[in-house]
Amino acid sequence: MKKNYYLLFLFIGPIALVAQDYVPFNLQDGVTWQDYSFYGAGDPPGSDGGTTIAYSYQLIGDTLVDGHTYKKVYSRDDWYHDLERFSTGPDSYEEVLNEENYDNPYLLFGGLRQDTAAKTLYYVNWREDEEVYQGRCFGLVPAVGEEQLLYDFSLEEGDTAQTVFGPSVVNGTWTVTLEDGSERRAVDVDNQDGPWIEGIGGGGLGLFSPWVYPPFESGCGFYCYREEGEVLLRSVWGGIGGTPSNLNETCDALILSADDPIANSDFVVIPNPTRDFFTIVSPTSPSSIIGHVRLYNSLGQLVYENGNQNLNESIDASRWAMGVHYLIVETEGEMVLQTKILKVRD
Repeated sequence: MKKNYYLLFLFIGPIALVAQDYVPFNLQDGVTWQDYSFYGAGDPPGSDGGTTIAYSYQLIGDTLVDGHTYKKVYSRDDWYHDLERFSTGPDSYEEVLNEENYDNPYLLFGGLRQDTAAKTLYYVNWREDEEVYQGRCFGLVPAVGEEQLLYDFSLEEGDTAQTVFGPSVVNGTWTVTLEDGSERRAVDVDNQDGPWIEGIGGGGLGLFSPWVYPPFESGCGFYCYREEGEVLLRSVWGGIGGTPSNLNETCDALILSADDPIANSDFVVIPNPTRDFFTIVSPTSPSSIIGHVRLYNSLGQLVYENGNQNLNESIDASRWAMGVHYLIVETEGEMVLQTKILKVRD
């Protein structure tokens, strides 16, 4: 697969080497990175057959480990795209496209913390199954429970950064303009497809760019970053002919897609739809405590949170806007329910 460095200028705009304040990562609930993995022929992915799976990393909740507060990183597969081509003659073929949104639950992957003064971001892995990471093109899988440096944005031209290939030279910096008009400093690092962008991570390889192998015929990449439901940056390949159908439109829709409850969950919501109040009940749980409850509106904004929710405790939805809201329930740090709640008119 050809390297796509020339495409960078399609989304960074004119290079502006200007001084600016450091923009830290926005480690708040609901902040989301969406990446994709693909295999098969095609450049860009999907243009000539092959399979693409979009997946997201979303920040949900905090935890304290060894004296450090971490923002918990959950992940799930979001979207599936498979294009097959069958020869029907010497100069003809037939295409079969399968495409769907997944309704998978978010699973806890690890935690992020940052040192804003040092301009660094750290990650700690809490998953034992390395195959999950390797399926997302990780060449370096962080040891379970050990904090690792992910990004160092204090680096300047000529400095050395650590990537999946080892020490890599910083070639320079410039300014990237996001979709809301704000600007971020970007860092060009050897062996990385796309720049590292302050507060976002890899513009070509995603949140975990330093640990991800650049693609060749198959691989993984970044295509969407959002805050408070607003898309701030899309893939460097966005808008280029041959990208899997509706990829960036899907970027706008996936987080807002309806999520079914986790299979075999002990908890249900009644009534749903609701006009004013609803409760979370359980026919099987012997405990009167649910745990941590969060509700988001259709823009991804947090509208309700209770870290010590009780079963059968009423939640007041009367002042919410009409429409779909998203409920996430955690018990002892594990997500046990994820579903949508419809608020209807009084």
